[in-house]
Amino acid sequence: LEEEEERERITKQQEVIERERERLQEEERKRLARQQKKAQKAQRERERLQEEEKDRIAREQRKVQQEWEDKENSVMAACQKIYSTQLHRAQLAFQKLSQNPSREGVLRYALEDSKAELALVELEVARDVKTHGQEPTWREAQTQRLMAAQEKLRRAQQSLEESL
Repeated sequence: LEEEEERERITKQQEVIERERERLQEEERKRLARQQKKAQKAQRERERLQEEEKDRIAREQRKVQQEWEDKENSVMAACQKIYSTQLHRAQLAFQKLSQNPSREGVLRYALEDSKAELALVELEVARDVKTHGQEPTWREAQTQRLMAAQEKLRRAQQSLEESL
């Protein structure tokens, strides 16, 4: 009888231990599930923040690009206006020269024509800088063109000053 009671007691203890083990396992499973849910939520939040940052950077890049294009367009418009003005002045000088040929008239026409040519080179450079601006050979060629046009203008001014 004592052995039977001892076995029952041991069996009950084992059952209690087994229930406690199952309870602890269930608590651990729930804790792990909560932990995993928190980790997933944190991961989604990180992804959301990364996406927001990526969008912010893209917006900023578009804004900078638009500002750059606006500046380029402004420079282009200014160059176009300068060229149009200089071309008109050269045409007027040529008309005056045609009506009253003189050395001074030729020199004034040469001066205005040189200014128009320089303005045209500047306009072409401003127009093409967007596509070729980073090419060293293109930049060197444009620098040479600008310098040649500036030298032609300087010579025309000097000739006119000397004749006066």
